[in-house]
Amino acid sequence: MRLSDELRKSLRAAIIGHFLPADLELFTSDHQDVLGPTFEQVTFGVTGYDSSVARYITSLQSEGKIEELIKLLKALPAGERADFEAFFQRFDHFYELKNDEFGLREEHFVRHILDDTRPFIGRKAFRRELRNICNEKRRFLLNIKGPVPEMGISYLQYYLRSISTELGCFKFIYINANLEIYLKKKETKVVTAADLAELIFANLSVKDFTITGPLKITPFLTRLNEAMKVSGEKWLLYIDQLDKVPITEDALELIAAMPDNLDLRCQVLLGNLSDEQIKSWHWDVQQITYEHPLTNFTDANIDEFFTGAFSHMSKKYDFGITNEADFLAGYQQDIQAVKADLANVPNVTAVGRKVGSWFKKFNEDLIAAEE
Repeated sequence: MRLSDELRKSLRAAIIGHFLPADLELFTSDHQDVLGPTFEQVTFGVTGYDSSVARYITSLQSEGKIEELIKLLKALPAGERADFEAFFQRFDHFYELKNDEFGLREEHFVRHILDDTRPFIGRKAFRRELRNICNEKRRFLLNIKGPVPEMGISYLQYYLRSISTELGCFKFIYINANLEIYLKKKETKVVTAADLAELIFANLSVKDFTITGPLKITPFLTRLNEAMKVSGEKWLLYIDQLDKVPITEDALELIAAMPDNLDLRCQVLLGNLSDEQIKSWHWDVQQITYEHPLTNFTDANIDEFFTGAFSHMSKKYDFGITNEADFLAGYQQDIQAVKADLANVPNVTAVGRKVGSWFKKFNEDLIAAEE
């Protein structure tokens, strides 16, 4: 589990308000069997109680122990819980407890508008898959595929960035193998393991690992795991447009080695890797490589989007229109035109562009209504 910045600040304030430093040390010592090293052991040399508590929370999160701390705090006697109630309310808004594990609630993965500018239509199955990624601890590679070109595989990056920013359940790294590597090369137009490694470390600001010649995969993954562990974060790496570039064997070997070498600290998504390339991997890796197909939009997806877009923007602008059905009645011609395209266009990109044009006008109408 990775708490958002807001939840971490709330937890830190609650701990400081409830425990004196000596009391926190005693509490963590009493529960060392589930929490690991005590407060003082983790924060030795850190100046200031506020900074020490922040370091301790980061350490627990890095070691996968933050859930255990929250369970212990929730088990405090009623008379001792008051200092934590504000944190519990925020935490329970996002998380639910099932089978003794905290998991993000499904509704928090629903998006219709990204960054107030980009439409996001459907993808319920992918939203469910991402929730599982955030909540479960398992080794896997998820290969996102489309039955035809222009199915919005790359567009998912905007949704993933939104979830990363707003929920804080992972830090996101997006690598476009075509635009960021292949098209920038003047010679040897292939994507190598070293190319991928350099971009990954650039996103992590790792500068103490020199890559010369072919990548030594094991040392690289060891250093990558260290960098991710120090950050105290969970990571989601999306390597996209793999169907548009020639890939070397060592690049495929690097990707295949990730699940076993990243200590569940980093989950990996792939954009359209071919079946033939996957079959070149060891059987054990093939068994944990799952295909997630993207499908065309449906009428229900379009209806859900239009309703969700109204709800999202009305909250943003507070323009006083409460009956979304009446408001959207004025857009029925646009809605029906988009639905008609579903039968005539073999991919989602064209439909998405039409919806994007509609949303731009819709947004302008909301601003005008507010004025």
